[in-house]
Amino acid sequence: HAIDNPGSIAYILSDCEASVLLVTSLAQWHAIEGVGLALPALRQVVVTAGETLPVGPAGIAAAVVSLADWLAAGQGINPKTEQLPDAGDLAAIVYTSGTTGKPKGVMLTHANVVSNVIAILARVVPTPDDVFLSFLPLSHTFERTAGYYLPLATGSCVAYARSVALLAEDLKIVRPTVLISVPRIYERVFGKLQESLAGLAFKSRLFQAAQAVVWRRVCKAQQFTLAHG
Repeated sequence: HAIDNPGSIAYILSDCEASVLLVTSLAQWHAIEGVGLALPALRQVVVTAGETLPVGPAGIAAAVVSLADWLAAGQGINPKTEQLPDAGDLAAIVYTSGTTGKPKGVMLTHANVVSNVIAILARVVPTPDDVFLSFLPLSHTFERTAGYYLPLATGSCVAYARSVALLAEDLKIVRPTVLISVPRIYERVFGKLQESLAGLAFKSRLFQAAQAVVWRRVCKAQQFTLAHG
């Protein structure tokens, strides 16, 4: 997770033998490096913020470079000359939170990722005209799969929200056609609506009628059976 503590991040870098690390700021890297854990596999640290960086290698073998310089170094490289991965090759290692001990890495192959996307497409098929608004951490496999791999596969657009606190404003600006979320976020939105409608009998009835209409449309589209009671 991007806001994980430096000790946990250093452990994960060592455990998975990462060769490239992207950090927001140089201070974030210094905090990780300050843990003192040996990272022999790490060759390069890329800092995404536009700040002045030290010249030369860092305290370990890894070189610290800016995002602009890192991208510029890749210009002219023909990816077609590189060997493409096989379905069984490692695509990602997803780590647990580490609340019950050291984080544990779950290894996912390219076939794992693609099979998940195919399973989603059997039920929901976004198009290149769809716009996703992403606000959940990409370290969560739910957001990674449904909010990243899926739109990547269908050619859809993904806009990234500034924060959960500004989500309502970003919804108005981006006007997404697809929103991926966990139930808790929707519960908060519904709770706020209930608060705003408290004591307003007519608007409450109007809101309930709108809910009923939308639910009937959803059930018809998804071929659900309406339950009464």
